[in-house]
Amino acid sequence: MKKIAVVAGARPNFMKIACLCPLLTTHFETCVVHSGQHVDPAMSDNFLAEFGITVDRYLKAGSALGDIYEKAREFFRQYAPDAVITVGDVTTTLACAIAAKYERIPVVHVEAGLRSGDLSMPEEINRMAADSISDVLFATDEHGYGTGVKLPHEHRTYLSGNTMLDLIVARKDRFVKIKGDYALATIHRKENIESKTRLERVLEILHDVATFIELILPLHPHTRKMIEGHGLSSFISGNNRIKITEPMGYADFISHVKSSKLVLTDSGGIQTEANFLGVPCITLRSTTEHKNTLLGTNRLTGLKMNFVRHAVVDAIHLPGAYSSYRTPVDDGKASHRIFEILKGIL
Repeated sequence: MKKIAVVAGARPNFMKIACLCPLLTTHFETCVVHSGQHVDPAMSDNFLAEFGITVDRYLKAGSALGDIYEKAREFFRQYAPDAVITVGDVTTTLACAIAAKYERIPVVHVEAGLRSGDLSMPEEINRMAADSISDVLFATDEHGYGTGVKLPHEHRTYLSGNTMLDLIVARKDRFVKIKGDYALATIHRKENIESKTRLERVLEILHDVATFIELILPLHPHTRKMIEGHGLSSFISGNNRIKITEPMGYADFISHVKSSKLVLTDSGGIQTEANFLGVPCITLRSTTEHKNTLLGTNRLTGLKMNFVRHAVVDAIHLPGAYSSYRTPVDDGKASHRIFEILKGIL
């Protein structure tokens, strides 16, 4: 039986492997490896438990690329898998791709080919570098597929669809209706929270949005830390139209997305989820790697207050201006396609 190591380390990774791992175990000896990039229970253990993912090896490497690389390489040398699957665009993705290549192990990159064109984003660097050394690329959409097939090194590229959408389809019976009219916001991108000026601007935008509609804001642990560190805690206290919560579990969060009037975010994954669910999405960035969402419910506003206001008013009063855009591979079967292809080529 061929051996596959599936590597994850951060919250979005767990969502991307949740439907794939059970399939892999029916045909491969499958080892789920947790790098330790996210260790906060709200961002790691809670999600693993909710998805029923059993971790076979904890690297406990932390969040530094070099540390993840060293511990992953050591483990790959011992375990000697026939392939390593990396997902997404986090530090773990790139570190483990490099570690596998140095051990001459084929690398499979799931969610390959996405490009925002913004090299100031660590995620853009991670995805470009991981793609450039991967042996098998699974693209979520035609844009990613087009990028993948043009890469100069020897590799195989497939259009699989998005495994995150598989999870929505698989767990649709677990989502509940959340009462009330509200907007849901998530902020965690490094470029938006590590600069005090930009973070203050983001918080000003959220306060302005709250004058139009009540706002629910699940706070990422690092975002909370940055708000407190920059002395901006007053922005998230004392406004009874902004409800601050701890990070939500998956079913709870998607229930809130699905029931909301609109979503404000700087997350890539939430753009795809909102579009799939037909929910207006206002992205507080000037670029996106998920180009298809711009044909659907996603609007790029950056941190321009007037752009955000117009998008919010449209979402509240002209919801028909936002309609979901789906391709044939947005059908909840991406994990199955990946599994069938891997059976044939490994």
